[in-house]
Amino acid sequence: MTHKLKITNGAKTIAAALLTVPEQFTTPPDILRAAFLHEALTKDQPINPTQEQQQEYIKQETEFECTEAQRELLKNSVTKNASRIPPSPHSVSLLTSLGFEQ
Repeated sequence: MTHKLKITNGAKTIAAALLTVPEQFTTPPDILRAAFLHEALTKDQPINPTQEQQQEYIKQETEFECTEAQRELLKNSVTKNASRIPPSPHSVSLLTSLGFEQ
């Protein structure tokens, strides 16, 4: 089963950063799943944007697909690393798209 997550590009940046926290994935399949998901989250990021371009980019909403296993992996990463997530509109976008509620 695949999921379509509609989030801001800033939320994609947060999700990608969480997937790179060391020692959270302990099996080769999880490491591979995290690597492929990280690649999908970062593939459209602009290279060397101006500050203005970056600010505009992170506000834009986007939709991306992930498998059920990737979604669960991301949810687990968010849960394990919740203290690293700054309160922002982008974190709200990420957390609500994954089913976390108030």
